Amino acid sequence: MMKVVKIEGHGVPKAFKCREEPFPIPKHDEVVIQVLATCVNKMDLWRTCLKYELPPDWNPVPGIECVGTIIEVGKDVHEWKVSDQVCALVNGGGYAEAVVVRATQVLPLPLDRNFVYPLPLDQSFLYRIAGLPHAACTTWEAISRLGKLSANMTLLVYERCGKICDLAVQLAKIVQANVIVARDDWTFIKNFAHPTVDVKSPSFIEDVIEATGDKKGVDLILDSDVSTNGILEARPLRFGGTIVLVDLGPEKVSIVNLWSMYSANAVLHVVDSMWWTPEYMAAVKLENKKSHWLSNAALAQSGDILTRNI
Repeated sequence: MMKVVKIEGHGVPKAFKCREEPFPIPKHDEVVIQVLATCVNKMDLWRTCLKYELPPDWNPVPGIECVGTIIEVGKDVHEWKVSDQVCALVNGGGYAEAVVVRATQVLPLPLDRNFVYPLPLDQSFLYRIAGLPHAACTTWEAISRLGKLSANMTLLVYERCGKICDLAVQLAKIVQANVIVARDDWTFIKNFAHPTVDVKSPSFIEDVIEATGDKKGVDLILDSDVSTNGILEARPLRFGGTIVLVDLGPEKVSIVNLWSMYSANAVLHVVDSMWWTPEYMAAVKLENKKSHWLSNAALAQSGDILTRNI
């Protein structure tokens, strides 16, 4: 038997109850990870506060990412072996001593030392990695696959995206893109040499356009919310630019300024919170082998950590 944390009822923290369940048995294409650490993710909070419904094939135990050691592999799994230290996106189940997950959703630990902030490989480092997979893959999906950010393009990222903003700055540096940060009351962004603009300023849009250099606007906007007046604006975009919204939540409704979208000939994408299909994860791993973006994105992660000693 193993210990798990279950959601029973709604409301934080009383909804979380420690229970015992049998150890998971992997299918032919799955692995079992002994969980060293997981993290508190927004999806878990949505489930307790907003009665967020998960797909029927998901594990009812919360936790969508973790770091740990593989202790069992399915008969058709050849990419991983017992004793491999890994991190993973999981379809629920991270709040447990062990979790079963499809092998395609398992990622290598970012052990490359060429970080923007070098970190020692110790237990504290591994704890921080527990909060990396979802944010890192969401950021890559937003700015690389959907936003198609490349060298000399300009990204406007809102600081309210939290650690996704941190990671977007990191990944933009990898592809040698320019970055403008829309500054608000958050304090995640530190020690980066890039222009910032005050999102609450009456001249916010003009300030962004002025900061682009050629005064034609940005190529890509990354946001997790609507603007301060409640309307999603495309006016900071150059003609033909792209807006990507991430981490909106189950009850978030955005009011879109359709005229500004039309005038900018803008493309709008929304990143779903549960997008990691096997095909997508294969693309993530292939790109990671080429550019080592996951290692470069592995800066110190902030947030609440649950260790496996529950």
